[in-house]
Amino acid sequence: MLKPTRRALKKKADKLWAEIVKSVGRCLKCGSRDKQLQAAHIISRRFTNTRHDIRNGLCLCAACHRWAHDYPTAFGRFAESLRGRETIEQLEKQSKFLTKPDYEAVIAELMALKSSMI
Repeated sequence: MLKPTRRALKKKADKLWAEIVKSVGRCLKCGSRDKQLQAAHIISRRFTNTRHDIRNGLCLCAACHRWAHDYPTAFGRFAESLRGRETIEQLEKQSKFLTKPDYEAVIAELMALKSSMI
């Protein structure tokens, strides 16, 4: 059997991360239980060290996710009010390190987290 590509593993990790973040079941900004719930990153997902960190995710409806991108300063204050300044600072520091993630380990951690939530 062929080993999955890094791209496939990254996609699987992204999907698991989003499922866990959206399991809140409502928008954390407006409270909507709309079917259009999305997983939003506080620190951009382009930073690999924080991309799959659950603390870096907020469940938002599509409209509030659009707001987050349109008003990043306000979104930053909002995220800080939910996660706390210390957590945001930890995520910011963590995001600065450029490493190549072990996606198999990331997936294992996310699967364990997901199963512990059930």
